[in-house]
Amino acid sequence: MKWHIAKKLVAKPFLGREVEPVREAYEAANGQAKHRTVDWQPSDNVAAVRYRPISNGDLIAWEQPIGPVFATLAHPVDLADALKARPENPTRGQVQYALSRLSVKISPTSQLTRAI
Repeated sequence: MKWHIAKKLVAKPFLGREVEPVREAYEAANGQAKHRTVDWQPSDNVAAVRYRPISNGDLIAWEQPIGPVFATLAHPVDLADALKARPENPTRGQVQYALSRLSVKISPTSQLTRAI
């Protein structure tokens, strides 16, 4: 039953709104003009996140990493942008990431008793 529900859930993407960065210009220590992300705002575009079933019947958004390296990227994460965002010599904290996961649980139905 759990696998049947998981299969139904992954048949279509979960829809939300894309999020885009709000950037502001600043002058770096070397005097170079750069931009930094100061906030995030929802866009008018729809974000479709696809989940995949894993071995225990739960769902995982395999192509939507979450973590420090991806924090400056818009949602949904473009995997090409994610590869470019990865530092050349990352620290341990920079290579850690997570993936959105959904757990499918089946709860027992209540048993009705009848008077005999």
